[in-house]
Amino acid sequence: MQIHDGAYGTLLQHHLHGDETVDDLCARAPRLVIDAHRAYLEAGADAIQTNSFLAHLRTSERRRAQLQLAALACAREAAAADNGDARVLATIGPVGSEARGFWRDLELLLTNDAPTVLCETITDRRIADALLLAWVDVASGVDTPLWLGCSVSPSAGADASRWVLELASEAPATVHIGLNCCEGPIGIRPLLEELCTTRGSAWVMPSAGIPDTSGPRPAWPFADADQWADAVGELIDGLPIDAAGGCCGTSPDSIEALRLR
Repeated sequence: MQIHDGAYGTLLQHHLHGDETVDDLCARAPRLVIDAHRAYLEAGADAIQTNSFLAHLRTSERRRAQLQLAALACAREAAAADNGDARVLATIGPVGSEARGFWRDLELLLTNDAPTVLCETITDRRIADALLLAWVDVASGVDTPLWLGCSVSPSAGADASRWVLELASEAPATVHIGLNCCEGPIGIRPLLEELCTTRGSAWVMPSAGIPDTSGPRPAWPFADADQWADAVGELIDGLPIDAAGGCCGTSPDSIEALRLR
């Protein structure tokens, strides 16, 4: 099983100016982003994601492209410093339920030889279908893997996550489906078990839970690295999991604790 990295907003948000988001740092302060990647690699991560989850929200196509390519360059530099052994996943956030929303980003990444594309935090079937439609159109004839991360709310009940299993039974075998973010590692074991049964294997990158934002700084239920790693260990125990990592609220300490578990 590969160990993947964790959140970047958790590490970088205190470096932001004005209305910046963390992906802006890829262009304005790339060394900060490279150092964040390296922190995860030093913690034991086998793979890192580009710091580009929010780039798709830019209305300027030029700025979207600038941030995606800057993020890819940061991750590649960090991986190269790690003897080139680390896997790089080029990240795209969800963009809506029309395929054209994904086309530009996918084409840009494939044109620039992204080794793996990860579209994460997909929250409903319409968005997943739009992504797959765009992928079939843009990625025809290429060997680049596509990872698709579904995000569900266990507290909403089993019916709210049924679309994930329907997607898993119908999506091409070449698409690697997993769970990310969610409400943390608690409550998603039944869905993960069914996903593994349907697909043969899966991946999982849960958050540290839903933060309490009533105070001056968000307080995460699983902010303690060992506690989070123990919960993830229980989540994946005995399942055919190809990769495990973290999402919102996790840090290099979290990934180190998961690696050492």
